[in-house]
Amino acid sequence: MNPQQIVALGLRFFAIFVAILSLRFLFSYPASVAGTNLEKDIYISHVIGGVCILSAFALWFFPMTFANKIVPRTKFENHIKVGALDAARVGCSLIGLWLLATSLPNILWFVFSTSMNIGVGDQSYMRSLTTQNKINFAFYLSELILGILLIFKSHIFAKFVMREEKEDEGGE
Repeated sequence: MNPQQIVALGLRFFAIFVAILSLRFLFSYPASVAGTNLEKDIYISHVIGGVCILSAFALWFFPMTFANKIVPRTKFENHIKVGALDAARVGCSLIGLWLLATSLPNILWFVFSTSMNIGVGDQSYMRSLTTQNKINFAFYLSELILGILLIFKSHIFAKFVMREEKEDEGGE
């Protein structure tokens, strides 16, 4: 396998996760507010669920397209021989996907639940959150941003990690 194929495999796993996540927004959350005064705003949940489904389909059917954007194409070889820098880039990308997979549901939940709880006069997401929820939101948002950076800037992180290895080798 080359680095792109490994990342594509990770993207397919992420697509499965996103598809499962969409079920919450398409069925579970709407069912939980059925019969309440929040039922009129349930379209937000359906929009988030629809975006998740479309994202899952795109990641499932075009994983190599996204993988080639994350880890640029190298010479196609169908064996496991991978250079250290490529392995580091793949590792950074997979860690980024993991961060994305763990923080995305929390961010979506904050958007969904806050949009359901906003009063008529108060149209700000941040004003409707408690202090603890603001801290949690900031934490999950920073995880999301770090995950995106690890995915799309994996070459920078990989060079940083590999620089320490090269310095150790040069000194011996």
